[in-house]
Amino acid sequence: MDVNPVFNPKIFVPQSASVLTVSKGQKMLPPDTMRRHFAEHPEGKERVSQGFVPKWSIAGPKWPIGAENTPASSAQLTVVGELSAAIMAEDWEKVKTYLTDDLFYKVGSGEPMYGPNAVVDFFKHTFKTTAKFYGHDARKIWIEPDIITIEMDAKYEMVGSKKHVVVACCDIYRMRGNKVSEWRVYADMTPWQN
Repeated sequence: MDVNPVFNPKIFVPQSASVLTVSKGQKMLPPDTMRRHFAEHPEGKERVSQGFVPKWSIAGPKWPIGAENTPASSAQLTVVGELSAAIMAEDWEKVKTYLTDDLFYKVGSGEPMYGPNAVVDFFKHTFKTTAKFYGHDARKIWIEPDIITIEMDAKYEMVGSKKHVVVACCDIYRMRGNKVSEWRVYADMTPWQN
């Protein structure tokens, strides 16, 4: 966030300066969005060249302006976001395209599932009998080589009562290229039982 205009109202602020929405929790933004804005976008680059750099680049942990992640990890994060969107849309054939044929999927201490068909069947059954996933609020995203970890509040609608519940969740995606080869979900399912 750039608060310079608050202290100096003469600083030009473009119309696009405060447009950082995530579609009511339905879309994840890459974790380096603001860094990339100041490193690549003409308006952001102009602000930096005039000496109006964001506070996070000069104070506290002093995060650098510009992307830290490799292009591969950015593409992998995009894949994970698209996978999530396909699940919410119940586009099961598209979901399968993001998963390797030998996928390992495990929810908490449950029995592991193998392959895209088993995962899709699990989601279909869960959405029909228990709860339907309709969104999430990402709290933190960690990117490592071929691993994406997302801590989030997952939003579900219970099938019987139509009650909306929030589940604290952490998903770990191990990637092979731009497909998920291992997916582990650690979730507090208590809201489903209340």
